[in-house]
Amino acid sequence: MEINDEKIQSLEKEMKFEIIRLEEEADGKNHKFIEQVKQNIQNKFEDLKAWMKDEHTQEEIKARMQSVKNESLTLMYKAKEELHKFYNRDDVQQGKQKIQDGGAKLSQCIQDGVDKAMEHERVAKVVNTVADKVESIHQDERVQKTIKSLKKTTLKAAEQAYMGLKRVLDTEDEDDKKG
Repeated sequence: MEINDEKIQSLEKEMKFEIIRLEEEADGKNHKFIEQVKQNIQNKFEDLKAWMKDEHTQEEIKARMQSVKNESLTLMYKAKEELHKFYNRDDVQQGKQKIQDGGAKLSQCIQDGVDKAMEHERVAKVVNTVADKVESIHQDERVQKTIKSLKKTTLKAAEQAYMGLKRVLDTEDEDDKKG
């Protein structure tokens, strides 16, 4: 029975990975149909676990698990189709284009405003003074030392985190080889 529980958990992890991939295809947006797919797959696994509490032959268990896997993959495939249909709709494409055009216009308006403001002598003088001050601070020896120290500390912390993660993952690999 324990072996079957492990197989169910493994299959469940596989489906969760597929859902993550689907969510990534959706650009992290939480579409309603993706939530429905997640719920349907979760329900299928709950039903499978409840079904497993009864006595069944290995052949029945294997067939039922394969059925749940196939049904889950079919749901995932349909969700991917829906996602592609959604992104390829004309109104979605037109909306994307409007957003891009609006962003370009906004950027141009901001640039025009900055250029207009820089025409005023006082504004230009203040901006230049601030830029000079920022540059002098950046060139300051103490600031440079602090930046170098911060970089070293950050790299050490990242290295420690990587090593810790590597140990955990290596342990899981060793457990998989034993199991």
